[in-house]
Amino acid sequence: MSLTKSYPSRTYVSDVVVIHKTKLSESDLILNLLTPDGAIIRAVAKSARKPGNTFSNRLDLLNVAHVCIAKTKNLHIIREAKLCTSFENLRADFFAFSRASLVMELLWRLSFHGQVSPVMWEFVLKTLTLMNNNIFATKELSITAAFKMLSIEGFRPQLSICSHCGNLLSCDLDRTAFSPSEGGILCADCASENNSFEVSLESVCALRWMISSTYEEILKDINLVHGKVYELAKILKWWVRYHIGCNLLSLQLAIH
Repeated sequence: MSLTKSYPSRTYVSDVVVIHKTKLSESDLILNLLTPDGAIIRAVAKSARKPGNTFSNRLDLLNVAHVCIAKTKNLHIIREAKLCTSFENLRADFFAFSRASLVMELLWRLSFHGQVSPVMWEFVLKTLTLMNNNIFATKELSITAAFKMLSIEGFRPQLSICSHCGNLLSCDLDRTAFSPSEGGILCADCASENNSFEVSLESVCALRWMISSTYEEILKDINLVHGKVYELAKILKWWVRYHIGCNLLSLQLAIH
């Protein structure tokens, strides 16, 4: 399918990643789309919910597509769409798809704060590609991606010193306190004065390593994350709830 036709000036073409879909009517969908410049645009896909409509398949969640969009006073309208990438391995595995959906849900939530970082386009494509090619590690990669995205957008937790008083934590302890409202880990003295929950120092160290390491380094030593996913998911849940103001609905499925 070609998008080389001549269109009026109120139309434009762009590559997009489909990050969220909402029902508009019995036949239409509202799509949230990530563009290469880091913008999140909302556009309507007319008749996309009709049975047998192939338009919907090209604009399914996670898909990378080349689209022609018409500008209107309200929601933009998608006129044509050409599928570029669909990440078939993720679609073939229910839990892998759920973990990729976690990444898309968080990106959608972050977009409520305005345009996301321009680096997010390459980051999302790399994340989905690596998850698609490493199905065995989608659980670990989804949690890693979530914290990396939060860090890119300015929501990185303090994991090196007490986020309240700035003191170093004792290396003799097996567990420490974590407080979303204070911005990260707390020493024993500060933990008693702030709302917090306990986490293992191993999980804190793993999280610090995940945020600062490349995906390739993480895949090489994936076992450093594997046994800590559930505790890391707990940190992610409460961090997002406090700083982004929402619950990640796909998180529960993503960690199974």
